[in-house]
Amino acid sequence: MPKCVICKNKIGFFAKYFTVDTGEKVCKNCLSNSEPEILIENLSSAADVAFHMDNSVGDTYLSSIGEKSLSDSRRENEEANKKRLQQELDQKRHLEELAKKRKEATDKASRQEIFHFKVRGTTHYDLAKMVSYARKNDLFDPYDGYTAADIKEFSPYEEVYETDLVGLISAIEFRTDPNNKYDKNAIKVIATLDDGEYMLEPV
Repeated sequence: MPKCVICKNKIGFFAKYFTVDTGEKVCKNCLSNSEPEILIENLSSAADVAFHMDNSVGDTYLSSIGEKSLSDSRRENEEANKKRLQQELDQKRHLEELAKKRKEATDKASRQEIFHFKVRGTTHYDLAKMVSYARKNDLFDPYDGYTAADIKEFSPYEEVYETDLVGLISAIEFRTDPNNKYDKNAIKVIATLDDGEYMLEPV
């Protein structure tokens, strides 16, 4: 006695069944559980019938042969749509955050006062000390293995420095320097690196 390839139930000798192109037999019950359009389609396999059944019986059969069910396809589409919507939402939030930062920067700039003055006697007093300290305490990686000539030859930049202390400096202050023998109105530029203070320029 033949069996339905999908539900595995026996098919009686006089029972009606559907034979697909591959010779597989599908019972009337499984066929009737398929969507209406199944009756007018040119089916080539039991998987086609099971796919349109859209129930646990059809899903079980499809899973056993490694095929996706209609519910699997719906779930994947839902997940893809959810992911796409989340990406759109994240992009929108990112653009809003950028616009907010731009506005804050513009508002801040509009409130700032701009002073024009001459700078005298600019000298990088303690810059060498800062670099030596940073190198001694392994705060940055120097260009090991490269000579100055190598760096100048292969670097895309016009000027190359051994380190960028900007990322290491925790604070920069402008302090008055009334004891300056050249100018009582002088201002010192003080940089703080690892709790140590270094005077960069007297201005």
